Amino acid sequence: AAPSAKLVPVESLLSKGRRLLVISPHPDDETFGCGGLMARAVDAGCEVAVMVISAPEALPQFGADEAVVGGDRRRSEFEAAMEVLGVRDHDVLFTSDEVHMRLDAMPQAELVGLIERRAGYAFEAFRPTSSACRRRPTTRTTSPCSAP
Repeated sequence: AAPSAKLVPVESLLSKGRRLLVISPHPDDETFGCGGLMARAVDAGCEVAVMVISAPEALPQFGADEAVVGGDRRRSEFEAAMEVLGVRDHDVLFTSDEVHMRLDAMPQAELVGLIERRAGYAFEAFRPTSSACRRRPTTRTTSPCSAP
């Protein structure tokens, strides 16, 4: 059996010089899942980056004030949320409907390669000291890559 990651208090991870990478499947998932953590990390002097995997153009999402909200609006709302949270490094990797529809069936190695080529702050480039994921809200004491 694989060893489990050691859980530590989040406060011990929030200090100047630390890097937090938040990976989100779609715009707004990062804010709902990790918005408080991101704001605390920015306030503590951490470098925070957010990688949204997909915000397609033509595949509509439901909005509070409209029947459907397209990709342009979702991306502009994401930009506004990042500004409020003080997160300067953020990107939406894929806006193509074709890529979006393939993501669930794409082999993991292909998806990871695609992300690494597209994201300026993917694991190897950004080298996070912590990462956060909405579906699995745990924090590792070590990152998947070597320490800086």
